[in-house]
Amino acid sequence: MELALIAAIAIGNLPEAMSASNGMSRAGRSRHWILALWSSVAVATICLTAAGYAASSLLTDDAVLLLQAFGAGTLLSLVAETMLPEAAENNPKFGGLIAAAGFGLLLLISGLG
Repeated sequence: MELALIAAIAIGNLPEAMSASNGMSRAGRSRHWILALWSSVAVATICLTAAGYAASSLLTDDAVLLLQAFGAGTLLSLVAETMLPEAAENNPKFGGLIAAAGFGLLLLISGLG
């Protein structure tokens, strides 16, 4: 698998997991329960990513473009509906700089891969 894909999936899910974990903790869930949940999500993500990568050779160029457009729309929707409002409410002092550094890191990893 391409290094950039693996890094993007791993790094991209961290902010959402951290946010959701905070909410679950405030709702009374134990740390053990939260860690077990996210561990199972991580294992499922790894397995499904590997399966998708293996099946990707069967796709036509048009199907790849369609899936990429769908994925991009899904990510934009996630950011607009969930992450932006939460970030505006709980913004760290250097939130924009941290986000820009994250994009830069993914570009760097993509260039190396």
